[in-house]
Amino acid sequence: MKSFLEFYSQIKEDAMDATNPAMQAPQTPTMQNVRPAQAMAKRLPTKPPAGQQQQAGQQDGNDPKQEDKLKLMLGKNYESFVAALGGMLFPAAIYLLIAGREAPVGWGVPVATDIALAVGLLTMLGPSVAASLRSFLLALAVIDDIGAILIIAFVYSTGIKFSWLAASVLSIGFIALLKRAKMSSIFVYAIFAFTLWFSLYKTGVHPTLAGVILGLMTPNVVLTRSKIVDVEDGSVSVIEWLEHKFHPMSTFFIVPLFAFANTGVVITSDSIRGASQSLIAWGIFFGLVIGKPLGVLVAALSARSMKLVELPEGVDKSSLVATGSAAGIGFTVAIFIANLAFTDPVIQDIAVIAVIFASVVSALISVALFKLFQRSASK
Repeated sequence: MKSFLEFYSQIKEDAMDATNPAMQAPQTPTMQNVRPAQAMAKRLPTKPPAGQQQQAGQQDGNDPKQEDKLKLMLGKNYESFVAALGGMLFPAAIYLLIAGREAPVGWGVPVATDIALAVGLLTMLGPSVAASLRSFLLALAVIDDIGAILIIAFVYSTGIKFSWLAASVLSIGFIALLKRAKMSSIFVYAIFAFTLWFSLYKTGVHPTLAGVILGLMTPNVVLTRSKIVDVEDGSVSVIEWLEHKFHPMSTFFIVPLFAFANTGVVITSDSIRGASQSLIAWGIFFGLVIGKPLGVLVAALSARSMKLVELPEGVDKSSLVATGSAAGIGFTVAIFIANLAFTDPVIQDIAVIAVIFASVVSALISVALFKLFQRSASK
């Protein structure tokens, strides 16, 4: 399953595209407008001068570029966090209203958003979608997916073995000590990352939680022994190095394999007929198609009315509904949760079909709404 670090890598790239007008139209790549990973790849692998390394780490060891991009993703307010909460609570509630008596265990299925497909949809729409909305959806989707991962870890896991839980805590402690000591050796971190993953696996808590923990604890310090050079400042942080190494593997191998392995269902007239007669399928369908946009809209507007958050510039009720519909594209993570929530293969297939149809319908609604709003604005 994709870890938070992989989400973070994707978000950094797309957030730059979404908020940089220069990236909206094809241009000849320059050192200013290429993405960090691409910029590193285009530079010959040479070591940066020692002076540049020292200068980059003079402050407190943190990489200001990464901090700026994280701020860019999350923004100055908490509107995306609030909207994400609404986008998780409403789909779960709608599912329980429809299928709660038949299979309450499936409430977690319509909670998740497929960040890659949702952001890809908004990117495909181009100028129809304001840059602020793309950044808003990016932050919303990653918070949404972290919530889904935590649900997987704590709701759909087996019984906890406390001896292995202690080993997990010990691994986290060692990683924290290494981070405090500003250790930059990837190999050392990898050892304790593996022990954390294995310990959580043996604990009974779903090991995807290890991805969230490791992503949040990844040290943002300059990597002193790297043959990769970032043309922006001549230094490479541990996060950038991991992104550069793992992003191609994640994008072109892990994510497609994940989707292929979890989607495996044969869609026939009989399977569609069976799904159409299942309350579970309708609970998932309406949870994603109706619950997502409704939850995003109600939560965001309620928080704004209580003066808890301020919505991004150019965001109104209509654009919130359209963006919420894009968040209704559940696909990979929702399918993964469905296979965990239900043990009966027949019900699993019904749930997967519901997720696929709901994701397609949500995408079509989002596209139609954005096109409609763009046409109305141009008149």
